[in-house]
Amino acid sequence: MKPVKTIILALALCLAMASTGLSASTINWTTLEAAQDSVKNGDKLVYLHFYTDWCGYCKKMDASTFKDPKVVKYLNDNFLSVRLNPEKSDAAKKMASKFYVRGFPANGFSNDGLAPLSTNSGLAISPGFMPPEQFMVMLEYLGSKSYDKITLKDFMSQRK
Repeated sequence: MKPVKTIILALALCLAMASTGLSASTINWTTLEAAQDSVKNGDKLVYLHFYTDWCGYCKKMDASTFKDPKVVKYLNDNFLSVRLNPEKSDAAKKMASKFYVRGFPANGFSNDGLAPLSTNSGLAISPGFMPPEQFMVMLEYLGSKSYDKITLKDFMSQRK
């Protein structure tokens, strides 16, 4: 009977470890409403990822950028992340209009979850696929609140 208990305990331990690792390797997506409620304390910005089910570059972003451990950690630590499919809900469609989305994927950033963030480089909206390295630059620029002080171009030149 002891070997059975040992095996069960070992399996339980492995499952616990696997589930802990899983949560750290995926983005903590939330709803728009939850992000708008949570953002009121002011310590995180809202990241809005606009996508569609048929979009090839959206799928590529899911498979590469959103699987990158640095991207996942930075988003989870510094942003309230929301996925919106404008073809599936009127609320998502309305947000896409507010964020001037003209194609997919599109990436928007907001300090209140209601309107695009205004930066020294313009509105914080980025159309199209972004590979992990490029996306990290955008995340660090916005997450560090550097957008209040310098342009994205200056931020990028300081990083070199």
